Amino acid sequence: MKLLIICAPIIVSVVLYFITRYIKIKLLLDIISYIALYTFGCILSLSICDVLQKDAVFMTTIHKVLLNSYFLSAGAYLGVYLLYLLLHTIIKDIKENRARE
Repeated sequence: MKLLIICAPIIVSVVLYFITRYIKIKLLLDIISYIALYTFGCILSLSICDVLQKDAVFMTTIHKVLLNSYFLSAGAYLGVYLLYLLLHTIIKDIKENRARE
């Protein structure tokens, strides 16, 4: 199970790289990542604001945000998307370096 958790984002980002040969798919992934980042930020900000307003800084109130399925889904997508962007940049740089030689 731990191996699956470690390898799944890498495999998904490689698959995403090969899928994004079409500009429309890349645009769709970018739009989804924007929505996920907005959702992630809003949930986190509202949770922090709620904790500060209630003046109740307990570990349970702070970590309650981790039970939010939207927060977890958005964070998981952003993690995989970030790996995809890094892979895309690395492959792009390798191709540019080979073209120069």
